[in-house]
Amino acid sequence: MIKAISLKNFKSFLDSRIQLSTLNLLTGINGVGKSTLIQALLLLRQSYLKNIFPSKGILLNGELFNLGKGGDALSIHSTVPEIYLGIEFSDLPNLDVFLKFVAESDLLPLNKKKSSLKKESFKHALFNNSFKYLNAERISPKVSYNVSLFEVEENKSLGIHGEYTSLFLAKYQREPINIESLLHENNPTNTLIEQVSAWLQDISPGINLKSQV
Repeated sequence: MIKAISLKNFKSFLDSRIQLSTLNLLTGINGVGKSTLIQALLLLRQSYLKNIFPSKGILLNGELFNLGKGGDALSIHSTVPEIYLGIEFSDLPNLDVFLKFVAESDLLPLNKKKSSLKKESFKHALFNNSFKYLNAERISPKVSYNVSLFEVEENKSLGIHGEYTSLFLAKYQREPINIESLLHENNPTNTLIEQVSAWLQDISPGINLKSQV
């Protein structure tokens, strides 16, 4: 589990440590850093998946998130040309990522002398297929949806905008849900398609969900 995230000189954060729990709800007015906290994790993940991090640095633009260039990442209140991203884990070594500031580049080089990057840290779900990210901006209803067997079968992904949800349901609709707390109390069947249908009926009574390739 991630216990805390520390950000220095990153966007709206000058120097902050945010303690986390098993379930976290981020609230507040626009511009206080709710999205920035999540974006820090996305930058680390997409850079790792592109084999840029930890060998070179952090890629600011990718499939999960587009930040722009270095000038968009550095806090306007920073007095030093450096960005720090820190992740504290409950059962793994912490990650201390120090990045050199390059204003016009979308790759911020890693300061290897100051950073602390243990191999064990990359066993965390943030860097494997257990990590799931669903953007607040979802795709609109369509007659047909995008298909990516690689994303669904290899990464078990719904797509960051939910674009692979239909394919995911079609592929795994008969798979059992083994987490008891996720099962709907009014449906004894624990298959994925039946459980999704049961929860959707709380929103739209009488709905009958079907998905096929």
